[in-house]
Amino acid sequence: MALSEKEVIRTAELARITISEDEKKRFGDELTAILDFVRELNEVDTEGVSPMTGGTREENALRPDEPLSDALEGAGADLLNAAPGKKNRYISVPAIFE
Repeated sequence: MALSEKEVIRTAELARITISEDEKKRFGDELTAILDFVRELNEVDTEGVSPMTGGTREENALRPDEPLSDALEGAGADLLNAAPGKKNRYISVPAIFE
């Protein structure tokens, strides 16, 4: 079922975008295709299928969280020294919340 021009305009308003006359037709066709696909997905029988939270059952192979070297050596020290404000071993930045 194709979206009406009124529905396309309302969708654009909700998205807070301005669309041209040419885009109304194009976006209407694209949104209709997306909604048709979603309707197809809604018809798929998922009875007895376990829900998934991801696409794989593999687990991350992580190393232990241990420092490899002192962060204030080499480039780390250069970065800290170049910072306009610092406190102990940290770069000081202006507060964004009051």
